[in-house]
Amino acid sequence: MLGLIGLITVSAICLLVVVALISEVRRLFVQISTERLARERLNLQVSIARKKQDFLDDGGKHSWNGVRKFVISRKVMEGGDICSFHLTPQDEKPLPTFKPGQYLTFQLNIPGKSTPTIRCYSLSDAPSNEYFRVSIKLARPPRDSVDVPSGLSSSYFHQNLKEGDVLDVKAPRGEFHIELEQETPVVLIGGGVGITPMLSMLNAIAATGSKRETWLFFGVRNN
Repeated sequence: MLGLIGLITVSAICLLVVVALISEVRRLFVQISTERLARERLNLQVSIARKKQDFLDDGGKHSWNGVRKFVISRKVMEGGDICSFHLTPQDEKPLPTFKPGQYLTFQLNIPGKSTPTIRCYSLSDAPSNEYFRVSIKLARPPRDSVDVPSGLSSSYFHQNLKEGDVLDVKAPRGEFHIELEQETPVVLIGGGVGITPMLSMLNAIAATGSKRETWLFFGVRNN
């Protein structure tokens, strides 16, 4: 009887030891997993912060006063009378960053005009070290006004300008922009070619790897 009681006691002690060991191993596993996830989260946050910094204002050190000459490096028809123009600096010096949502001001030397024509177009892509992009819709005359010409500057961009041409451009500016250092949810609303600044914001958010909640509402006509 005493032997059986001793065996039961030893077995119970061994079971308690095994349970304790299992609990300790589980605790260590959870701790290691938690620490690993924390490191991965920290590394992701650091990576996102670094990417965001690339898109934040560079203090104006690469900006410029007046006009600067840019070459049309690519001309891409997007459909729906919209054409995108990729612009690279003729002097090959670095581009300044800009705040997604800002615009460029163009000084256009249109044939037949005695003075330059000034037009502003929103940047339509995330900030890049290589190029600026604007996407311009051809402003056609109203359907019932056949004698009214198409838009002066949009026609010039679509019909006259080609890859390799040079344009006079002022530095990015504008107060309608997104703050990339924020983590609050974003709602973007655009219609027609008004999508261009929203694309800049949306592409910038995606390029930084940000996990902030983002909604895009876009309206178009079907006639």
